[in-house]
Amino acid sequence: MQIRKDIYSKLSEIEGAAVYFGFPQRFNKMPVISYFEKKRNDSGICGGGVLTEIEIQVEIRNKGTVEALLESVDEKMTEMGFIRSFCQDMFDTDKELNLKITRYKGILNNADGRIYSSL
Repeated sequence: MQIRKDIYSKLSEIEGAAVYFGFPQRFNKMPVISYFEKKRNDSGICGGGVLTEIEIQVEIRNKGTVEALLESVDEKMTEMGFIRSFCQDMFDTDKELNLKITRYKGILNNADGRIYSSL
């Protein structure tokens, strides 16, 4: 499973948002959703496959509110098998944008390519 590409595809389903892996290169289209892999650790073996703990950070930037976008991001990440583990409101003073930082965790079973919630 190519997590990076799969997340990009899933987040790109959110209508009207520009999606980037890593820090956004441009801010000419709003809103902006960016994501990156924060953590990846092999944590065990199950059914002949390695279990890998994954944490993804998703950042939502917008000139207006970010709450509706957060709901959409939550929905897409949950569909993939992730669970939100962190959420923080901030303000990007350089760009004068509302910023919501979220983190999602999951366990990737490399044998079947599925992501399971880690509680």
